[in-house]
Amino acid sequence: MFGLLFKYTIHLCPEVQGRVTYEGKPIADLEVSRSLTYSDEDEEIDTTITDNNGCFSFPEAKMKSRLPGSIFHVPVIRQVLYLSYQDQTYVLWYATQWQIKPCTAYTRMLKELKAELTQPEIRHDFDNLDEPERPHVTSSICRWDTITKVF
Repeated sequence: MFGLLFKYTIHLCPEVQGRVTYEGKPIADLEVSRSLTYSDEDEEIDTTITDNNGCFSFPEAKMKSRLPGSIFHVPVIRQVLYLSYQDQTYVLWYATQWQIKPCTAYTRMLKELKAELTQPEIRHDFDNLDEPERPHVTSSICRWDTITKVF
């Protein structure tokens, strides 16, 4: 009951750094969007533009909420990074996070998004460094060396 009186810091998304290429060539002046949703709260969308080298970034995103103070609340954060290029939408990152604190694996992976637009979107399963019993699953056109399984 008393937990509902306090606001908790929710880490929606760590800092993001990425690069967009098409057939290995950087794409400049491309809008990249980030959509973040916490439980039943409103969706937050922000955008950025790629530079001449195809690079983009987003700052860490946080919010305050009373929801974690409820014993019935299950924290769910949805993270989506996407862009449109030549009338096609590409998912750079789609993930669900089940904790309100920063996720170690997501923090590492979102600092090195390498989006080659010729790559197909696939599902990635990889180790959860914070809660090993609950593996992570993402969907993305990006690739990482640290992923253990790909479906």
